[in-house]
Amino acid sequence: MHLDDRSKALIQEVFVNSGLKVKDLSRKYGLSRGQIDYSFKKINDWLEDNGFPPIKKDSRGFFVGDPKHQTLFLKEGKELTPDYIFSSEERALLICFILLTKTGDISLIHLTSELEVSKNTVLADLKKAQEIVRFYNLQIHYSRVEGYDMKGDEWNIRCLLLEVIDRIQRTSNGSQRLEVYGHLARDEINRMQDIIEHCESKMNIRFTDEKHNLLPYVFVCIIRRIQQGNMLNNGEIDFSQENVYNIILDLLEMEELISNADLSFLTLQILTANLTFSTEPDWSTDTAMMEGLRQMIQNFERISCTVFLDKEELLKKLWLHLKPAYYRIKFGLTQNHQVDEKYFHQIFQDEYRELHHLVKKSIHSLEKVIGYSIPESESIYFTILIGGWMERQGDSLRHRIKAIVVCPNGVSVSKLMKSTLDQLFPEFVFLEALSIREFYKFDIEYDIVFSPVYLNTDKKLFIVEPFISNEVKKQLRNQVMQTVYGFTPQSIDIEELMKIVGNNTDIQNKSKLKRELSMYLKREQSHETAIYEDEQPRLIELLRPDHIVIRSEVGSWREAIEIAAEPLLNKGIITQQYIKKMIELHDIDRPYIIYGTDIAIPHATPEDGVNDLGMSMLKLQKGVSISSSQSIRLIIIIAPINKKKHLRALLEISKLSELKPEIEEIIRASHVEDIYHCLELYSNQEKLQL
Repeated sequence: MHLDDRSKALIQEVFVNSGLKVKDLSRKYGLSRGQIDYSFKKINDWLEDNGFPPIKKDSRGFFVGDPKHQTLFLKEGKELTPDYIFSSEERALLICFILLTKTGDISLIHLTSELEVSKNTVLADLKKAQEIVRFYNLQIHYSRVEGYDMKGDEWNIRCLLLEVIDRIQRTSNGSQRLEVYGHLARDEINRMQDIIEHCESKMNIRFTDEKHNLLPYVFVCIIRRIQQGNMLNNGEIDFSQENVYNIILDLLEMEELISNADLSFLTLQILTANLTFSTEPDWSTDTAMMEGLRQMIQNFERISCTVFLDKEELLKKLWLHLKPAYYRIKFGLTQNHQVDEKYFHQIFQDEYRELHHLVKKSIHSLEKVIGYSIPESESIYFTILIGGWMERQGDSLRHRIKAIVVCPNGVSVSKLMKSTLDQLFPEFVFLEALSIREFYKFDIEYDIVFSPVYLNTDKKLFIVEPFISNEVKKQLRNQVMQTVYGFTPQSIDIEELMKIVGNNTDIQNKSKLKRELSMYLKREQSHETAIYEDEQPRLIELLRPDHIVIRSEVGSWREAIEIAAEPLLNKGIITQQYIKKMIELHDIDRPYIIYGTDIAIPHATPEDGVNDLGMSMLKLQKGVSISSSQSIRLIIIIAPINKKKHLRALLEISKLSELKPEIEEIIRASHVEDIYHCLELYSNQEKLQL
């Protein structure tokens, strides 16, 4: 009896990675508990038949291998243990590697001899190999004269070679497999090892162990292709101005035999290699990239309610990853940058999954700086670094309440609702503002949900209207805090709290501690008013008389936006581009934010052409159609300069829209001064308690 591919993968997994349970293997291999139990029964039968101890589970449910199992994965030279059989995926990779590094013609008989399998098995494996190379726009070609060969662009061939070497190296005894099936001489590998280490010394860097071990094989294989006449086109890549280019040129001693493009490709392998250490000065001199990293950290701190300590040290660690990642992204080599399996699965454990979601939301400023989107395989490492830093300073998303906002009223209302709740509950991490359809597909772990409608969920659900008054906010905060934490801030006795602290530690300054605790607790009671203080202007401060326009009617919704925006455009508060963008964003089936039955609020983003904060209004005697079923008589343009500064005025509008007599009075007004007077009365009578 031979082990099948699944069984071989499982036994190797248990031997290489300690501390695995059934659920870990189930998650990684997509198998049910029953399938895993059945596989291990077969594995143990095979082990006992061949004189090996069985794999067991300890009292905690972890699989436990035996040191004797090591002999299953060792080979001397090319020989494996008698019952070791490569998986079909491994054989497909080896076929690719053999063809990419061949020194002579490769026939079917040659492959059956190398892989020690039948012709039919090799033919099946060739089909799998063909699928691998097709991703790189390559083809495995066969002719009776030359046998099997790899056809396609040399750049693509080398990219495939990098992936194949990397994947084989990661398998058990990967280095030996590369040497045996690529017929690579040990003395040549050692020579390349010396060159790599010399580069480290000259550049004051240190590669990760993985790259340190991999690069010699990459260099040997690429140089072999160059010596066989498989060269890149000059101009395809040029790193001749990089210091490492000249270091490699001097060490290789083949100046007459290697082109600028080929030497640049070898240089690229050094530049894309992951680092554990660098004393290069350029990490702090590349101001654009460092600013992008700083902005990314600031974004993450804001949305995760986290404050990083030792930010400069964190920046250095992020830079060590970013520099090689930049070259990988720029030259399309990210598919060769395989994420270590244990890290990859760690990312999607309970904490790192949400953390990764927040990191990806924070990374846009960095993408803007480098000019490329950052793929998943690279952003995962940012998550690992940031997660590790948070653990180091005793911070963690694991212990934070994670919330989402679900609103069926469109993107703008959802974001406004999320912004309101984000400020009302600063101790929570708000992951997303979602539509109902998005909510039922959302697979990131969360604890509580805020929504204006009932949702079918097993999480804590709080029904909240999109626009809530100050009094409702207080009630909501008390309700949520009681449900989540079992208390409300107002119920805390400061004297009792002081006693508890005093019983467990020495208080250096009791009056100062009491004062600061009181301020913290009182802040929760006055939180709603604090978020709308002077930095957020009131409606009558933004919607001044010279920002109000009256017309009897307009010909179209487009014209209504243009007329309503004229006061802001004339004062340079917005640009023509902002007006154009508002018109583009209008969806006849899902129009802008609509308050009540008569107010529409067109807007775009600050980046679309806003120079300063402002509002303007168009009042129509005859309504204009904004959708297939609704017409509007009041159009209020918002020009926001950030996400928060216009919120007080916006919430005043939302409350005003509920006051039918005031709205009718504004609509009946025939003069700008009358409209502004209505707004003043409304504000002065404090019908909004903001």
